[in-house]
Amino acid sequence: MSRYVGTLPTRLLNDDAIRPGSYPTWGHAARDFDGRSKDRKVLARLMESLPQGQRKPILLGVDDRYHDIYVSDGHHRALALLRLGIVDFSFRWCWLRAWSVDHQSERFPYTGPRPADGAPPSPPPEPPGFSPASCGLTSSSALPSTASAPSTGGPSPR
Repeated sequence: MSRYVGTLPTRLLNDDAIRPGSYPTWGHAARDFDGRSKDRKVLARLMESLPQGQRKPILLGVDDRYHDIYVSDGHHRALALLRLGIVDFSFRWCWLRAWSVDHQSERFPYTGPRPADGAPPSPPPEPPGFSPASCGLTSSSALPSTASAPSTGGPSPR
């Protein structure tokens, strides 16, 4: 089965929704790229080519413990898309697990940030045969938060 390719609004590439995986904030990524000649050249090429269409999807990684979403591959593309004001971007996604990265062919389970009032966003219609459980989720309305007891590192009490 081929890997899933989807589209999301570029406005989700922010410090609250889809964060840069290798940098604390998008501002840090921009300053780092702007400060290095090689990165400035990469960004300049992307600023010229992206208006004609995005050729390579950005890879998003979803942390399997906290369900935070990061750009795993494509930081330069993401920054160029933001600077150009391009409305949508194409992406692939994977689960970021403790000891592995699992690239997915299933539909992306995230539907967007919660509204300011805290109510869950309305889920999009699901395609026939889609099951949130197939992605490891119990609901397709948003990535659930996971609250678990902190590990003490020792054996569990008997």
